[in-house]
Amino acid sequence: MTQWLIWFPLVGASIFLLSSLIMLGKKAKKLNRQLARTEKYRKAFEATPRSVSLKVSNGKLPDLKSVLTERKALLKARLKKQEDKQRRLLSRLKNSQLNKRK
Repeated sequence: MTQWLIWFPLVGASIFLLSSLIMLGKKAKKLNRQLARTEKYRKAFEATPRSVSLKVSNGKLPDLKSVLTERKALLKARLKKQEDKQRRLLSRLKNSQLNKRK
């Protein structure tokens, strides 16, 4: 009887380890399949030629004043767009609250 008690944890641990190894083997097969598919796509991607063309208009950098005015106009337009969006949202909320009261 005591011999069974000694071997029981060893057998249980062995079964657990074997089942873990089987599960890891299944996951490894899935990962290898994904890796093979990714490698196939990567090779196909590397095989396609890519050309890069740089366009230089006149080789001059814009002056600071024009850049700052464009930036200011962009920020102003963005702020106006946000305010308009918020105004529309508030009007929709007010309309929905008025409709609930009626």
